[in-house]
Amino acid sequence: MARLASLCNILWCILSSSANSQELSLSFSTQPATDLQPIFDPVPGNASHWIGADCVTSIASGNRSAVYIFQDTRVGAYEVRTGKRTTRCISHNSIGLLAPGAREPMHHLLRGECSADRPATNGFFWPSNRTNFYWVETSSRDSRGVLHLFAQRMSSPCAVGCVQKGIELISIVNETTWEYTTQRVPGFTRGLTFPTAIGEAGNTLYLLGRDSRAARSCATTAAAWRAKTRSVQRGRPSTPPSTPPSPPIAPPPPPSPPSSPLAPSPPSPPSAAHCAILARLPRSDLGQRWDRLEFWSFDASGVAAWRELPSESAGGVSALALASLFTHAAPETSLDYLHSIRKWFTLSIPFSSNELLIRFADRPTGPWSKPRLLHRISHPWVTKHTFAYTPKHHRELSASPNELIVTFVANSLNESIVASDPRIYVPQALRVRMSSVRA
Repeated sequence: MARLASLCNILWCILSSSANSQELSLSFSTQPATDLQPIFDPVPGNASHWIGADCVTSIASGNRSAVYIFQDTRVGAYEVRTGKRTTRCISHNSIGLLAPGAREPMHHLLRGECSADRPATNGFFWPSNRTNFYWVETSSRDSRGVLHLFAQRMSSPCAVGCVQKGIELISIVNETTWEYTTQRVPGFTRGLTFPTAIGEAGNTLYLLGRDSRAARSCATTAAAWRAKTRSVQRGRPSTPPSTPPSPPIAPPPPPSPPSSPLAPSPPSPPSAAHCAILARLPRSDLGQRWDRLEFWSFDASGVAAWRELPSESAGGVSALALASLFTHAAPETSLDYLHSIRKWFTLSIPFSSNELLIRFADRPTGPWSKPRLLHRISHPWVTKHTFAYTPKHHRELSASPNELIVTFVANSLNESIVASDPRIYVPQALRVRMSSVRA
């Protein structure tokens, strides 16, 4: 397995949240996690099995084991001698089970039809409307330990550019048989994707999302919100001043390039800034009730606070003036708290970039730092014909409080590149070690 970019050392400073405003100096060391990479690698053999996937989210499952949920899973054969993979179909999602301490490919579970004449099957988890499919963004456990997955319900088929139909919660009834129930999650509107990641703090779940409806006018401060409100009101004189206007609809993205039916969609180009937004829900309510789902949003005077989701008859999430945490929010990411430095963080890889970036904040509501370079992704993952995306943190794999285990995936619209290089379209593991010094 070829190595990634060489050791990446960065030194930078962010203000701490301490009373005396000391500076916190963080030193990062990022390199390939070669000891962990085998758990993500494809298994050789001619029988149809897991040979690659993207958007991997993970959650601990007790006794240091873990459950991994993959999207757009390639199913087929892999020959180690030639490095060639033959994709026989793509399942929209699958799961992997990692045993404690394992350093070999995890055990993958697939179900649903898969044959050469069916280039796409629905997946391990299916919506009740079988003409749609699930794109599982993130997961969490409720206060009883039940595993829940948040999924976008998407239109099917869609080789490139899918239409989101709603947000649903998949609740796992049994983690042996993998029976599950589904329910609709309130708060959906076209152009708003949430949660793209979940951060946990005791009984509170923070649901990070991405709002592309107002992408060119993300308001992160009260002053920005008031300026935005005045601008919108000048264009809409009929809007009462006391009512925060709904964000304008962003123009559609430019047409995507043609793709093989077997090639998953590339990340959406940044036709707009994409505002990061935040909701929260008590862990004890997860899967049980939604009346305490709140969004971080502005009132008419520009004051940001937690506000309950209005009923659908009152306009739902469109009636809220959602506050933006930062712009250029990633469609797939992680939100987590690093106890060793007492900071929240989130990850991103800008479209067509080789830069893995990280942001920090004292609180999920911000203010968030500017993105900082964590790692430069090198050949063969970012080239003229390949691109990297979907950075994810895997807390269950960290060996120490000062360590992050991050994965990303590379992909290509050229099917021959994916077939001939087993490193493409397989999660790549990085180990980030950090040290901090109070100035």
